[in-house]
Amino acid sequence: MKRVFLMVSCSLAFVVLLSTVGCGKAKSIYMSISDENTRASVSTGPDRSGLRKRVLLVPFLNQAAISEKRMEEITSLFVSLLEKDPHILLEKTTEPLPSTMKMRSPQFGIVTDAGLAKKAEELGVNVLMTVVVNPYDVRLKRTGIWPLRKTKQEVDVSVVVNSLDLFNGTLFLSHSENEKLDLAIDEDEEFEEEVSIKKPGMTQLDEKVFYRTLSRILERQAAVVQSAMRNLPWTGRILSSDGDKIIISAGKRVGVSPDRVFEVFGRGDQVRSASGKPIYLLGPKVGEVKTVEVSEHSAAVKPVTEAQYNVGQIIRAKGK
Repeated sequence: MKRVFLMVSCSLAFVVLLSTVGCGKAKSIYMSISDENTRASVSTGPDRSGLRKRVLLVPFLNQAAISEKRMEEITSLFVSLLEKDPHILLEKTTEPLPSTMKMRSPQFGIVTDAGLAKKAEELGVNVLMTVVVNPYDVRLKRTGIWPLRKTKQEVDVSVVVNSLDLFNGTLFLSHSENEKLDLAIDEDEEFEEEVSIKKPGMTQLDEKVFYRTLSRILERQAAVVQSAMRNLPWTGRILSSDGDKIIISAGKRVGVSPDRVFEVFGRGDQVRSASGKPIYLLGPKVGEVKTVEVSEHSAAVKPVTEAQYNVGQIIRAKGK
């Protein structure tokens, strides 16, 4: 009888162990496959055009009630990090996002303004970038055992960066970075009994702690942006076309030089995004054009191949 009981017990233990290992392994495999698919969908290979992408940075959306002085400091830090990248031509606007959009950004949320995006597109900007400093997420937690128990505030500081490709209307980057800080709080004996249900006010962050935390977050965000920009193909547009007189939306400022050849593409199929906005895919190649006169912000080109060149057609630099 004891032998039968022992065999049954061992069998049950083996089944439980097998099911536990099986579930854990399945989850691990699923996560790794998902990560690979995500990377594959984002990475399109490095852009080898050598041309700089114009990026319009909107004023930071301050959801954390940070002082104006501190916002200027972290904005300057982020700008200085991006300006070091030779692939990025950073431009700033003082026009803030509409007040109706000042809401908490989800972890991978989209915070853009259609009106501002349209203006930037008309100016030949490649990317519209928004940065959201989320509200601090404050939670109480207890450590230790009585009578040495301590109560701390766990403060989650997070920043979201969204980057919109204005030439095809797609959000090619939406990335969140965060850090958690443990801050001690003072409690008197009367308050200690209610600390688990009563949430005290936010502890003021020390200036050095604040700057170090946001600096680390923004340094990681800048690295992510730079990597994404290197993989984003440089894209321009035909601004005007009158016979052989064709003007494109790129000039000396982004690195265009005389005799540079560009491939011209038509508009492809239309698909609808989750928001209902139509997005046009890159269509078939129409022909090629070559620069003959380059100014600061635009260039005159002539056809290399005979084709119908129209306003709004997409151009991409041909490999040298």
